[in-house]
This record gives sequence, structure tokens and C-alpha cells, in this order.
Amino acid sequence: MKTQVLRTGSRVCQGQAAFSLVEVLFAAILVVTLFISLYVGLSTGFSITQTEREGMKGGPVETAYGLFADFVNITKTASQ
Repeated sequence: MKTQVLRTGSRVCQGQAAFSLVEVLFAAILVVTLFISLYVGLSTGFSITQTEREGMKGGPVETAYGLFADFVNITKTASQ
């Protein structure tokens, strides 16, 4: 281990250079916040996907193509 001699004013402090407690706490809070936001984002995305899949089981998917196909079928049956 390397030791550094730190001079503060007229005193000589001998010890290791390290992060302060405030810096460590700030980094820990930042990492925890990032992991929580990642978890919330992924769980929200998966729950929305599951809800959409359950909604599609009941009937036709209401998309632009599906609506256009319904319109074409209605106009075909009306013209006959």
C-alpha cells in the first residue's frame, strides 16, 4: 500500500488518499436511484405488454389495417 504525505497548513498528515463519506453516500444514492428507475421502467413495460396481449385475445386487433379491412368488407357487403 502506498501512503501519501498530505500537508494541510503547518500540519503534516500521513495516511491514504480515499473518498470522503459524503462522496460515497452520494454515489450509493445515485446507483440505487438508477437501479430503481431501471426496475420501474422494465416492470411497467412488461405489464403494459401483458395487458395488451390479454386485450388482443378477446377480438380483432384495432389497427389501421384492421379498420381498413373492416371498411372494405362493409362496403363489399353493402354494394351486393
